[in-house]
Amino acid sequence: MDAVSRFVFGVSAYAGKCYFCSLVPYGAPERCGLVRYRERKEDMRRFFISGGTALAAFLLPVLLVAQSGLPFEIVEYRPAPGQFVDYTYFLEEGQSVQDLDNAQVCAYLNAQCENMPFSYLVSLGGFGGSVTVRLKESLPDGDGADFKIYGNAFYDPAYTPALTDEPGGSAEPGIVWVSRDENGNGLPDDPWYELAGSMTDDTAAVAGYTITYYVPDSISGDIPWRDSRGDTGRIARMEMHRQESYFPLWLASDSLVLSGRLLPPNARLETKPSGAAQWVLYSYGWGYADNHPNNSNLSDMDISWAVDAEGNPAGLESIDFVRVVTAVNQQLDLGVGETSTEFAGVEPLSRPSSGREGSDAFSSLFRLWPNPCQDGFWCSLVSGDASAGLEAGLYDLSGRCVKEMKLRDCPFFVGMDGLPAGLYLLRAGSAYARILKK
Repeated sequence: MDAVSRFVFGVSAYAGKCYFCSLVPYGAPERCGLVRYRERKEDMRRFFISGGTALAAFLLPVLLVAQSGLPFEIVEYRPAPGQFVDYTYFLEEGQSVQDLDNAQVCAYLNAQCENMPFSYLVSLGGFGGSVTVRLKESLPDGDGADFKIYGNAFYDPAYTPALTDEPGGSAEPGIVWVSRDENGNGLPDDPWYELAGSMTDDTAAVAGYTITYYVPDSISGDIPWRDSRGDTGRIARMEMHRQESYFPLWLASDSLVLSGRLLPPNARLETKPSGAAQWVLYSYGWGYADNHPNNSNLSDMDISWAVDAEGNPAGLESIDFVRVVTAVNQQLDLGVGETSTEFAGVEPLSRPSSGREGSDAFSSLFRLWPNPCQDGFWCSLVSGDASAGLEAGLYDLSGRCVKEMKLRDCPFFVGMDGLPAGLYLLRAGSAYARILKK
């Protein structure tokens, strides 16, 4: 099986940057007008423009370097039906969908996450779809935010005049749940607690909402659903996504029942200056995954927000598992389709060391973890895009630069294989952070 089956190469008109994100098994956000390409079985890849007339096509080899030591691993994947759900990518040669199980699906997803750290997009499908990850180390509840959840939300400046209370662009909010491994078996089978967000107590939100998705008579047809309020609808097939079925057939052969807190629709049909209509998905205040861009602190989560079923503070000292669940039931036309939360990773924020600027003033430039480390460490930028592209170097205590790099806008791994144990400095300009290799 190929390490990665497809990618997206995207140019964000809003952030002025280029980045890689995964296209498989779920697809690129074509509706955002990103350049994407599909990886063939060959060593060459064809690029093309999606969401409009093809402007160019060319072939290019793609080289992948696997990273190591992600701070999380996917242990359960239960998507709702959706245009980016395609079970065929999980199959090995000679297998049918009946042969799939959660372990094989998660092994595939974890391999992709290792190959494309914090940028491989796992689509959760429509309302109720979820992904559950185990943290490699227990994460304590510290002061302030404890972890960041990566997705692919973005702001559109045309609908976000001041980036104030209601920025608009592409926000597909997912509710976040956390759990402790109280019985110590390494499985997500202990009590779960919802992180209370800005909409938890809103009268428009619906607690205990349940939806049932049905396998259609024609496997390639729209996916019908009925909810606990008696409403009905469908997950419509999209012209851009023609896989055999949008239904996660390894989970159920006839129907799939999913439940959770339903947030109100967040899409509004706006008019472009050209007069054309465009769906804009507005962000909720705070506390949700894939709801604000990754470089915003509004994508950070605090363990102290956890509440029990009655809405009382859970008082968790630490967590071992994180679950993200699509929280909106929304189907849009104009080539958009269902609202589907995307997940690209969990970054711990509580314990990494901070860069220093000068002799005693803390810098908000970067975070390093784990620290101490063994084969290497992860680096992420507190300031997001603003510091991306800066030249940085890893120095030993003699002042010798042992590794050069450019800072990136998503966490990246700095390998230290072959370097002797000891104290090192990661320096970018006048900012630096200490990292200890054991």
